[in-house]
Amino acid sequence: MPNPITSVTSYVRTSLAELKKVTWPTRETTFRYSLLVIVVSILVAGFFASLDWGFSRAVTYAITEVKGTDSAATIPAPDVVPDLVPTDTDVTTDLPDESGGFTINGEDVDGSAVEIEPSLTEGDEGSFDLPPIQ
Repeated sequence: MPNPITSVTSYVRTSLAELKKVTWPTRETTFRYSLLVIVVSILVAGFFASLDWGFSRAVTYAITEVKGTDSAATIPAPDVVPDLVPTDTDVTTDLPDESGGFTINGEDVDGSAVEIEPSLTEGDEGSFDLPPIQ
């Protein structure tokens, strides 16, 4: 197995030798190409900004100015007045009584207890038996 240190030094030597063979651009050429890239980038950004502005104006015009033939859009909806009638009866509810049912104004609802949340019982093999549907 070759020595890793000699491999690294060999790589660095060959890389430096290749860099000496490279023909680098002049300062003037680098400046020209950099300026060209900046100008083209600005022109492309301006083109897409103008497209965005034009499309947004067209959509705004289409939404606000163009009238459709839908007559429902021009006819206002009538005011809705609810016909609620207040009652003179005060209704009070109590917590569940001893039988588990609720009472309204001191009277039991339907004469029977109401189960709010039916409890689940555990059956065979960890399954749950659901209460019967009433």
